[in-house]
Amino acid sequence: LDTYIQRGKQYQQTGKPTATPIPEPDPAEVAAFLDQVEGLTRQAVVNLDKPTKKDARHPRRDEVCAWVQQAGADGITVADVRDRLTRQYPGEKPPSDTAIQNWYADHPNITKPRRGTYVWINETPNTQDPTTTDPAAAVSDEVKELLPAAIELLVSTQFGSASMLQRKLRITWDLTNQILNTLENAGIVGPADGSKARDVLIRNDQLDEILQQYRHLRPQPRRTARGDPH
Repeated sequence: LDTYIQRGKQYQQTGKPTATPIPEPDPAEVAAFLDQVEGLTRQAVVNLDKPTKKDARHPRRDEVCAWVQQAGADGITVADVRDRLTRQYPGEKPPSDTAIQNWYADHPNITKPRRGTYVWINETPNTQDPTTTDPAAAVSDEVKELLPAAIELLVSTQFGSASMLQRKLRITWDLTNQILNTLENAGIVGPADGSKARDVLIRNDQLDEILQQYRHLRPQPRRTARGDPH
């Protein structure tokens, strides 16, 4: 027995070292790591499924705007543009009327002097003579008659919306734009910015003073001779 005990002690001294035990991981750290891996995996799947972002600018936009310049003084209509696109690109769906109108409205060199026709201009038109004291001297009688009501509506609401003005005054879109352009030249509203409402540059407390300048522009009824049935 002593012999076996002695041999055991010798084996214990000369045997292989005992391995150090691995500490147990913290459950909270394991859970946090798994959550992180799951989040990265989910994000990778989303990125794979996400379609590639397309260029918001239509490939025919610049070409369509250039056609206005090529048309010269006669201008071009949206119907002409769509017809030309259909003929030149038969396998391609042409942009909508609204899209083409928005492209032209956003372009600084394209204007719409008459209904439905777009014309190219080399610079921003300025119908106001800086030396004149009459801010609406060159506008039509129809515009002059509507200016006071338009000014009162825009200044009192502090909202330069073309659609609101058209709806309240019950006028055409072209006439609405003429009024707003006249008021822009007079410094009452700011310039157009796409489909956004224009800034109103006059305060409410200035309204009466401004109206005094415009009320005299209303065309007076024509006086007829006595006895004239008309």
